[in-house]
Amino acid sequence: MMCSTKMTGSNFIKRMSISLWKPALAGLLVIASLAGCNLRHEGARDLHGIQVPEGFTIEEAVDPSLISYPMFASFDNSGRLFLCESTGETFSTEEHLQKPPYHIRLLEDTDGDGVFDKSTIFADSLTYPKGAVFYQGSLYVASAPELWKLTDTDGDGVADKREVLLKGWVLHANAAAFGGPFMGPDGWLYMTDARRSFDITTKEGVELKGKSTRIWRCRPDGSDLEPFCS
Repeated sequence: MMCSTKMTGSNFIKRMSISLWKPALAGLLVIASLAGCNLRHEGARDLHGIQVPEGFTIEEAVDPSLISYPMFASFDNSGRLFLCESTGETFSTEEHLQKPPYHIRLLEDTDGDGVFDKSTIFADSLTYPKGAVFYQGSLYVASAPELWKLTDTDGDGVADKREVLLKGWVLHANAAAFGGPFMGPDGWLYMTDARRSFDITTKEGVELKGKSTRIWRCRPDGSDLEPFCS
């Protein structure tokens, strides 16, 4: 593994892992409840075979009619949940690129009872949205070949400002592709990439091209892109 010489890699990775495992676990639990939300509630500690330890409860998070096929999830600062969703259909890589079929849904709990009751398509016409993170009013999404910054400027739950921060990661329909981003404790965005190759021109005009897997990082404005390890 090659780590960036700008930081002490091992210490940073430890800190980054600690900061990320809790929200990641929370996201898994939310997806678990979403996946089972069309099943009968069988008890406070058991939802159709999904069991939690004593002292914890598991509840339905949203009515299934409000969602489609959630793959990844990310909260914002106010507890709204962004779901990267598919259509449930299989598309070729070429079909993804010609007419991007996927979307990101925004779920809101408008009455504060702990259940999402409002569902809005935050952004549509995306290729495989393989993760997202909300930061300072915008949702950052890895949707190969691009890294997107999506912003709702008028508060209607729809991203009316869409900006491609960087592009050049090769998409493959089997999802072995560009993923993330995650916000590191250092204020940088971190992304992963599979073996599908990349051909990127950075904001500074540097050409990056290769085929091996990478963990990437950049600043929230897309500047200073570099491989953190490979």
